[in-house]
Amino acid sequence: MIASSSFLSSLANPFGIFNYDDPVIVNLQGLRAHLFEAHDVTHNANSSEITMHLKMADEEISHFLKNLTVGELDENPNSNLSTALETVQMQLNNTSSIANIGSMTEVMFKLKQADQDLIKSLKDLE
Repeated sequence: MIASSSFLSSLANPFGIFNYDDPVIVNLQGLRAHLFEAHDVTHNANSSEITMHLKMADEEISHFLKNLTVGELDENPNSNLSTALETVQMQLNNTSSIANIGSMTEVMFKLKQADQDLIKSLKDLE
């Protein structure tokens, strides 16, 4: 319960305020939504649903990174968005493995870490 309440406090407003003029921020908020959904199903200890949400986030990150690489999305030169996304992607892959062995407390902790990295990326873009 401690892990879940600390995650929820960092996600008091999980979707933030969308800036529809900045697709990078909208994409980051969408990734945070996947983490929120994964956290939500963690309460039911449903590893297959957690893995499904993490897989969707992984696919979005891959697509997001591709769009940054080919220049379809503009990356703020002062941000390390690509690096942050790659780090979050690795964290989520590790979290999927943890979910499959049933350690829900650790899953919540890892989701919180990934979300904090995304929050930092959002702040770097402001």
